[in-house]
Amino acid sequence: MKDRIKNMSDIARTRMMLVIAVTVMFVIVYWGYIFGGRYLLFKDAGMDTICQFYPMYIHVIDSIKEGTLSLWNFEWGLGCDTLTRQEWIMDPCAWVIIGTGVVFGVETVKNMLLVMQFVKIMACALICFEFLKYYGASVRARFIASCLFAFNGWIMLWGQHYYFGMACVYLILLLLLVEKLIAAYQEQRAMKRYYLAVGITVALIFIYSVYFGYMIAIFTSVYTILRMIYVDGVKTLWHRLWPVIVTVVLGMLCAACMIVPYADIVLNVSTRVEGSLWHRLSQYLSLTYGMNYYKVLAGRIISDNTFGILGIDQKYYEFPQLSFSVLGAIVLPQAVWYGIIKDRNNVERRKWILRIVMLILMVAAVTVPMVGAIFNIGCESLVEGIPAMRFTYVLMPLMAVIYALFIDRCVERNDINRWLASAGVLFVILINYYAFRHYRLQYKWINIAIIVLNIAVIGIHYTTGKVRIMLGLLIAGACFEGYVTNNVRYTYDRTTECINSTDFHGRDTTHILEYLKEHDDSFYRVEKTYHDFSATGDSLLQNYAPVSMYCSTMSGSLKTFYEKMYPTEEYRYIKHDLDGALYDDAFAITNTKYILSWTKLDWDYLEEIYEYDGTYVYRNLHAGSIASLYYDGKEADRTSHFVRKTDACVEGSVDAKEDGTLMLAIPYRKGWNVYVDGVRQQIREYDYAFIATDIEAGQHTVVAKYENRLYVIGALLSLAGVVMFAGWVVKLC
Repeated sequence: MKDRIKNMSDIARTRMMLVIAVTVMFVIVYWGYIFGGRYLLFKDAGMDTICQFYPMYIHVIDSIKEGTLSLWNFEWGLGCDTLTRQEWIMDPCAWVIIGTGVVFGVETVKNMLLVMQFVKIMACALICFEFLKYYGASVRARFIASCLFAFNGWIMLWGQHYYFGMACVYLILLLLLVEKLIAAYQEQRAMKRYYLAVGITVALIFIYSVYFGYMIAIFTSVYTILRMIYVDGVKTLWHRLWPVIVTVVLGMLCAACMIVPYADIVLNVSTRVEGSLWHRLSQYLSLTYGMNYYKVLAGRIISDNTFGILGIDQKYYEFPQLSFSVLGAIVLPQAVWYGIIKDRNNVERRKWILRIVMLILMVAAVTVPMVGAIFNIGCESLVEGIPAMRFTYVLMPLMAVIYALFIDRCVERNDINRWLASAGVLFVILINYYAFRHYRLQYKWINIAIIVLNIAVIGIHYTTGKVRIMLGLLIAGACFEGYVTNNVRYTYDRTTECINSTDFHGRDTTHILEYLKEHDDSFYRVEKTYHDFSATGDSLLQNYAPVSMYCSTMSGSLKTFYEKMYPTEEYRYIKHDLDGALYDDAFAITNTKYILSWTKLDWDYLEEIYEYDGTYVYRNLHAGSIASLYYDGKEADRTSHFVRKTDACVEGSVDAKEDGTLMLAIPYRKGWNVYVDGVRQQIREYDYAFIATDIEAGQHTVVAKYENRLYVIGALLSLAGVVMFAGWVVKLC
């Protein structure tokens, strides 16, 4: 073994050391999860993990085992297209998690979440190490910067939402391939394999997520153009650029099977992008951030936790995540000083100007609302008054470059500007003082530790004149920041009974749901005044059709329905504990036929039909069918009998007394077709959010099917894309 290590090249040994270092850092950061019995399932602001993602993984695993996986899902609120959650199930790490669950059982999921987090972090480190080579950084600088990139604030925080972390992996991989293409062109080497890799990577990115793929495409486009100009100038730009453009377009075409249907969801369905694109962008054009935003932004340069764990009015995740190191206030001014001010006469004018342009773009990305809006297709943020800021991961590779060059230029040469360093430490003290004064910090020791780390750097430099110790402090700071972000939190653990059970159906719910199936074969919805596992995820785990849901990207029509019919609820979070006295009409329209409760209910329209071990089952006297008949605009009948053949097919019979309108309590969505006596009908939106069609007097057989043709169109385009991409690669030979 020793001989094998001796025979390794310096780079190979460094890679091995990088793997060891990242593993040790991971153990430190996730100590409580590896040895303390905690799970990456959060009870606090990260509750999406338990309310949405984890239940969805279990649901998909069960659906695969039962052979019921479908393009439509009635177990998620009133129903939605499965592709609404594209990233959740198309993340390659999710495939591993789901596949492991199918083979070895759902109890493996909670542990595989941590394993996949390690895989993503390690991938980021190794790819970044190769990426930084093309900036001429030393091996030591690449090593340190790659460790910091692997544990950057975006991965540590948004990465807790599982699939988010994969965006960083794909981004740095695509940038690495761009650098290889540029280098191959300079050295006049064969580039076919790099074009092939770029096309495949682009396709995989958009298959994983159209949302993140869009952001990555915008950033990589700007990066590629500026980088090509930086390396070789403008004269040969188009000659080098157009093959890359063709490759990327063909890669996207290969992913059309996902892009086409998802684009329809984003542009025509999701409430995050209401109104016309121009209307949304024009709003942000005239928007300016308030002073509080910039104060928070300043604090986030240092740490995601400057204003407290779960601070900033509980918008912990939604504000920009810029933390790359708790020493950022020292490093970034030094990098700007040496890279732009001192190097003005030492580099070509073109390169100097491009450095300024890139700096301006980085700053504008988080300070100018329009830039954020463009990155997010005009999507609303969950923070009122600012566009969604989930794109800040695109800045992380640039931060890695800045830190690597800082290490080479300042640390290795022992050339630190003391005035700038002192100003940086003063900034850290002031911003943390502001946090002490204006925020109720639950853990003030975090802020104190950040101040101490920064003072230590300048103190050591002043007393010894050396700054190489800063390399160790950079790594220590990354471990500290990651540990705080992940461990000073409220999570589920091995003591949580419902998490450690393989039976997610909870107390008596399984028995009751089976009882209802035996006595009622129609399609009905169920609500509970309690939850066994997750306030909004029980339906996914227990396989029943609910009304409750938690979704920030629901359709605009459903949003209107919820706001009109559930006026006391925030539309993104329709909870399980609905007030029956207020929601009689809503329960009737949606055919919420059964209510389960651990306590007696005295709602006028409920009839107790069953009781099992302290759980009461009530039938809604006003709900009879998923179908409602309307004559002259007035509802007359809910007695039709409909059954759910599959998640994508509902059928039944209707006896219309006269010509009228048939409304089915299925969310209106392109792709649903209604057949009356075998003849396809024109459908329209009715009762705010549901599908309806005209019906003639008499008895009819009605079938509703989800047959989204956009999937077929997308699949055909993908097939064409694969053929064209193969031809393009052959042409490049």
